[in-house]
Amino acid sequence: MEPQEEDRTRLLPDDVLADVLSRLAPRGLATSRCVCAAWRAVIDGRGLLRADLLPPSSLAGLFINYGGDCRFSCTGILFSRPSSATTSTEVTTSYRMPYTYVQDHCNGLLLLHGAVVNPATGRRAPLPECPPLPTAMERFYREMYLVFDPAAATPSAEQYEVVSIPRPPDPDRDDDDELEKKIIIRPRWPVRGPTTRRLERSLLRSEWPPSPYVLDVFSSTTGRWEKRSFTRDGEAAGTTLADLQLEYRWVPCRRSVYWRGALYVHCENDFVMRISMSNNTYHIIKPPREVSDRCGEIYLHLGRSEKGVYSALYDSDESKLQVWILEESSRGVMEWILRHESSPGLLQASLNCRRQKHGPWILRGLYNRQRKEPVQHSTFDEWNSDDDDSVLNVGDGSTNQYCSGCLDILGFHPYKEIVFLHTSRLDRGLAYHLKTSKLEDLGDLYPPRSNASRIDSCVPYTPCLAGELPESL
Repeated sequence: MEPQEEDRTRLLPDDVLADVLSRLAPRGLATSRCVCAAWRAVIDGRGLLRADLLPPSSLAGLFINYGGDCRFSCTGILFSRPSSATTSTEVTTSYRMPYTYVQDHCNGLLLLHGAVVNPATGRRAPLPECPPLPTAMERFYREMYLVFDPAAATPSAEQYEVVSIPRPPDPDRDDDDELEKKIIIRPRWPVRGPTTRRLERSLLRSEWPPSPYVLDVFSSTTGRWEKRSFTRDGEAAGTTLADLQLEYRWVPCRRSVYWRGALYVHCENDFVMRISMSNNTYHIIKPPREVSDRCGEIYLHLGRSEKGVYSALYDSDESKLQVWILEESSRGVMEWILRHESSPGLLQASLNCRRQKHGPWILRGLYNRQRKEPVQHSTFDEWNSDDDDSVLNVGDGSTNQYCSGCLDILGFHPYKEIVFLHTSRLDRGLAYHLKTSKLEDLGDLYPPRSNASRIDSCVPYTPCLAGELPESL
């Protein structure tokens, strides 16, 4: 029955289809663009959806936060490929970014410390300080996640939300004591008061995340933080706060994905929490079975790519990359399906990328207010098989070749099935194509004249021209 109905819509003349689609609200039009190529052609060809409300479609680069002896010595650096003057899809913007840590990105907006900015339009909006957590959770730390839907923005303003997720603190352990007696909190950031404090036993034994789950959410519409209660939909994670502390693993930065009206947040034990902002519910998604069966200092990297929500894991033992895509099963359960598994020897293959010092991508510091040089944004180029200096098969690396270090995941290309990687020494940035199993050398990742020793976090940046934030950068 469904295929017949689909065929009937294809029989509609373009004028009739355009008239029907024009009656939809902007959010519905944006969703309709994803139905099929014919609908997208009608919507774009007839200009039914304002150009500034179209979803971002090009990757400008990767915003990287480096760490070292001085945490903020090198932050908000854009790793990008300079475009040619003939590229028709480029967006040119003069950046004067504040010198601060880039916490999150969503559809063209950046979340900084105390502000939300749109580098493409040069506008910013201050973010008030988040209300304090309850006394029992005062030693938890927060991670902030940005939610922005260009199709929901009004012509005069960008409507966005910031969600604050409390994270359980990491414990100091004493194996001779009971769990409730041995969990001592070591704050992630400097805090007032005593440096250690025991969590209450009742909190340790409570289900986590709880239901309802009360979160602080900032709305640009109201201009203030509000408490919002999210009710669990489906099975619980089956973990208590004590379980999470007992199996604590330090993760540099847990990423989020905003996809089709829901915020997907990477949580402890590699669970993913799907938060529906429209009906105030959340759903727990278990990690891939292959990850659940493993132990040690490994963790998934969550991201958005061509077909939706993805996760990836680099297996340092076999030097291979595994990628999963989130799909809904016939039973209505969200589960991870293995999308790709590279051949072993990915690290060895990356050694061949060091033959040239400079690659096609470069680092740009965008925080200097005296810098007037515009940055060009273009779509990520497809593979150039003739460029032997930057493209190689994973099998090119000899598995018998000794090499130290490892590879880490930077993120996903939001519109193509590409995973960005970097070497642990920060000497190269790499791009791995899932469809061709090829590795591309992007260039040198080490920022000059800095004491950076690691990458703390990285967010793909897609420029967006929707709406306006109140202040100029």
